[in-house]
Amino acid sequence: MSPTRHFFLALAAIVAASGCNGFLTGPGIDKDPNNPNGLKRPGPLYTGIQSLQSVQFEGQLARNALMYAQQIAGVSRQQIGYDRGNSSPADLDTYFNAVYGSARISTGGGGLLDIRKMQQLARRVNDSLYIGLGKVYEALVMGTAADIWGDVPYREAADSNNLTPHFDGQLQIYQDVLAQLDSAITIYLAAPSGGTNLGPPQDNAEVIYAGRDADGLRQVYTRVAHSLRARFYMHLAEVDPANYALALAEVPLGIASPADDMLWFHDLTATGQSVWWQFMATRGDIAPGAALVEILKRRIVQGLEDDARLNFYFATGSGSTDPADFYGFRPGGAVDLVTSGGIYNGTAPGANYAGFTFIDGFA
Repeated sequence: MSPTRHFFLALAAIVAASGCNGFLTGPGIDKDPNNPNGLKRPGPLYTGIQSLQSVQFEGQLARNALMYAQQIAGVSRQQIGYDRGNSSPADLDTYFNAVYGSARISTGGGGLLDIRKMQQLARRVNDSLYIGLGKVYEALVMGTAADIWGDVPYREAADSNNLTPHFDGQLQIYQDVLAQLDSAITIYLAAPSGGTNLGPPQDNAEVIYAGRDADGLRQVYTRVAHSLRARFYMHLAEVDPANYALALAEVPLGIASPADDMLWFHDLTATGQSVWWQFMATRGDIAPGAALVEILKRRIVQGLEDDARLNFYFATGSGSTDPADFYGFRPGGAVDLVTSGGIYNGTAPGANYAGFTFIDGFA
């Protein structure tokens, strides 16, 4: 083969290689839209953080807590097993991982790592509103994790390179999130709107309180932060009763109107419904707990409340709205159990076991 032929073959290989290298690169080609690298503002992370929490707060964590408090009962398949204590850590690994998860690692997005990244981006653009919102969500996510699991990683857990973060004590976590809320209220949410404090309205990123301007978000999330402080003080009060007074002092500063309730956004499509609604529509493995039903019935008889709440929560199989016709299930779906005094019977005539009420497709 001649030297000239060798030269042209080598040149063709170089051209081909360079052509392949550029073929799958460029704007909109080599950037994964589900892997937010190179963000300039915190808006996309903030939307994901809010969206994840609907799954965290409406899914199996909520069902387990309600079964533990006997407000609901597992009556079929996995749920009856969970209600009888037949579960393992693996059953909740997905939810535990989501406390920390980031869209940049395999655990998914919206957890502590994304919340801290959101606050970093907010600091880069000097947006105090976003920083304050990040602190509120950090307190909500990590305080709830401590509620459920007790001791969990927190202080070292926001570093994705640390694969073995230290577990912090539950009481320490409550104190840490109270401090986060304090700085959110007194520094970041207190900063005036305008200038660089543009917040979610600029990015169209607010989900829960969509439609409110920056001032409206500052005000409502300040109330959310005070309500969270009241909640965590209550959790500390069993250790130190002085926390009851601290919780009470937060109440008038917290959420005081249904219009400000922190409710996750859902629409009326099958995939947009609340996680609770989706579960009941496709599985229906839980039912009202006898303990809650009987407590409400007893309060009605004692004149402490009317039957509005009972009928809002539940419906009888016969369609009756008479409180005497409502019955729930004992733990593990047990029925026909009678206790001394007829309390928490978990027994009902005919089809009068109570079911859950759904209003306009929302649970």
